[in-house]
Amino acid sequence: IYCVDGPGSFTGLRVGITIAKVYAWSLNKKLYKVNEGKMSDGVCAGIAEYFDADPTVIRLLWILFCAMGGSGILAYIICMIVFPRKDI
Repeated sequence: IYCVDGPGSFTGLRVGITIAKVYAWSLNKKLYKVNEGKMSDGVCAGIAEYFDADPTVIRLLWILFCAMGGSGILAYIICMIVFPRKDI
């Protein structure tokens, strides 16, 4: 997709290149449960490592997710079962 914002400006090309970089970056990353920095099973720490975020922020968001209907508890249990343990 090529969009011209003005003379010589190809915003669509820049957006396409950015999307391609993010896609290539995501192909090399996988979700794991981690041992370092874990509190219960390492799910939130693994998600934080994947998104290069602070584990405390992920934990707070997960608690908020659990408070809104309780589906976060089921999602956490599924992640505990599905996510592999990261080898050190």
